[in-house]
Amino acid sequence: MAKADGQALGALRTKSGIAVAELGEDLWLRGERFDEDLDLALRKLPGLQLYAIRPDGRIVARGRRIPCSGLPQGPWVRLGEWVSIAPQAAALAGQIDRRVGLTLVPGSESCEPDVIVTDLARWQAWAAGTPAIRLGRLRFALAADGRVVAWGSPLPPIAGRRYYCLDGVAAPCGYEWRPKVDADVLQSLFGLGAGDLVLLEPDGTFEQVSAGAFARATRSAARLSVGGAARD
Repeated sequence: MAKADGQALGALRTKSGIAVAELGEDLWLRGERFDEDLDLALRKLPGLQLYAIRPDGRIVARGRRIPCSGLPQGPWVRLGEWVSIAPQAAALAGQIDRRVGLTLVPGSESCEPDVIVTDLARWQAWAAGTPAIRLGRLRFALAADGRVVAWGSPLPPIAGRRYYCLDGVAAPCGYEWRPKVDADVLQSLFGLGAGDLVLLEPDGTFEQVSAGAFARATRSAARLSVGGAARD
């Protein structure tokens, strides 16, 4: 994939066994295993070309039969080391000066919420007594003002504002957007990359959270969260 799109790799940082090599303007990834979940995550990355490795070391592009040269020599770096999470005090900045040509209206269709915005104290109290297997289904980002956005399912049973998300575009439960365009159209409108999230509000404002602002939900990450960053 293009090196210019490297920020999108933040969506993969919690997956083990992935290494990265830089070659000019390109980034190469290699992994220890390949499964359906990883395949789905990779398909969301911009401009990605997948290859299989033959026993002789040469690689074959997906959908082709003729091999080409082998993988770059490296150096190869673990993805978790190559992708760094910088503190983002404005991760949920509430860009109220920017408006889009969308309207949220009350909707009759019932959608299962998979995003919640709550406060840090509630989030930490819930995470402290929650099994790791439940936490592992969530990612979260923290703003400097103490708000937490958690994304995944099932959501924690705590007070907060709930949203349902379609391809990174989230609307409050009980609302739907007009005009009723597909979520991929809104992805393009907001310039969303893999793992990014935008929260729409009924007053026409929105808040955008980049993939790199999210961290895997663990007890230690919730406990050590400080204004603007989630550390694990």
